[in-house]
Amino acid sequence: MAAFTEPNNLKDVLVWEAERQKSREQVTFLSGETISLGEVVGKIALTCPATGTADGGNTGASTCVSVTAGAKAQIGTYTLTCIAEAAGAGTFAVADPNGFALADASVGTAYVNEQINFTLTDAGEDSNLGDIYTIEITAGSGKFVEVDASAVDGSQVAAGISIAGYDASAADVEGVIIAQDAIIVTSNLVWPAGATDDQKASWLADLKKNRIDVREES
Repeated sequence: MAAFTEPNNLKDVLVWEAERQKSREQVTFLSGETISLGEVVGKIALTCPATGTADGGNTGASTCVSVTAGAKAQIGTYTLTCIAEAAGAGTFAVADPNGFALADASVGTAYVNEQINFTLTDAGEDSNLGDIYTIEITAGSGKFVEVDASAVDGSQVAAGISIAGYDASAADVEGVIIAQDAIIVTSNLVWPAGATDDQKASWLADLKKNRIDVREES
C-alpha cells in the first residue's frame, strides 16, 4: 500500500497562542514571495540610499558612494563631517541619527560599521574642514518576506511565523502571522534554503524577544 504524507497544518507548528488579537498580526507579503505555512518571515523595516548627499556649502569634491545599511542601522540621518584635511585623503567624523559618534572614516578607504557602510572617494578638490555629507535612512515598506540572513533592510531579523501558505508571486498579498505571545514547534518551521544551524538559532532568539517560545517536539 502506498504511503501518504499529510502536509503540516497550523497545529503542527503552533502549540499555544494568546488571544488571536494579541498573538496574530495582519501583514502584507511582498510581491515575488511564495510563503509556506510555518515559514519564518522578516519585515522590510528600512530603506537605504546607494549614495550620500553632499552639503551645499562643501568646498571639496569628494563623493560618498557604495552606501549600505548595517545590521544595526537606525532610521534617520547619518552625518559625516570633515575633521582633518590631507592631499588625496582626509578624515571624517561619523555621527548616527541620535548624534552619537561612530568610528571616524578615512577618504579612499571603505568604511564598515554595524550601522552604516560607505566609501568616501577623492574625486578632485580635496575635502576641507567642515565639509559635510549626509546619509538618510528612511522607513521601509513594512512588507514581509522570507527571513534573509544576508539582508540589511530589517528582513534579516525574524519577525514572526506565517499561519498559512500565501502566494504573492504575482502581486502583494494580505496574510496573517504569529507575531508574539505563542509557543511553536521548531521541527515543523520552514526555513530559507541553506539556512545554517547558527542562523536558525539567531532567528529563534529574535522570536523569543517577541515572547514566541519554542519546543523541539509537539
